[in-house]
This record gives sequence, C-alpha cells and structure tokens, in this order.
Amino acid sequence: MHKGSLVEVGDYVKSEQAIGRSGKTGYTDMEHLHFNVLKPNNSGMQSTQIDFEEGYRGIDLKKGDWVEK
Repeated sequence: MHKGSLVEVGDYVKSEQAIGRSGKTGYTDMEHLHFNVLKPNNSGMQSTQIDFEEGYRGIDLKKGDWVEK
C-alpha cells in the first residue's frame, strides 16, 4: 500500500506490533511488504540483520519465500 508505513525512523516497535500495510505497488501482481530495521551508531542509523521469532533468519529469505505467523 502506497505510504502504508505505520512507524517512522527512530520508533521502537514491540513483538506483534503492526509496522505497515502490504499492497500491490510497483511492478508486482502480489501483495508484499518491504521493511528495514535500523539501529543507532556513531554516525546516525545503520541497517541491521533480523531474526523472526518463528525461527526465520532475515538474511536467509529469498524472493518468493513466505513468512507467516
């Protein structure tokens, strides 16, 4: 969903908190959600790897993979 973010840079999020709405924007025919996790460092914010509670490691996910709770 265009402008579907429910959080902003710098917000803290909790487990099961909605962070955004998925949609079919761009060149796709299926709903999806792009997100990035940032953590503070000396020069601002830095992208960091994530692990999902269900055991999925973000770094292992590839195009076409599904993550569902």
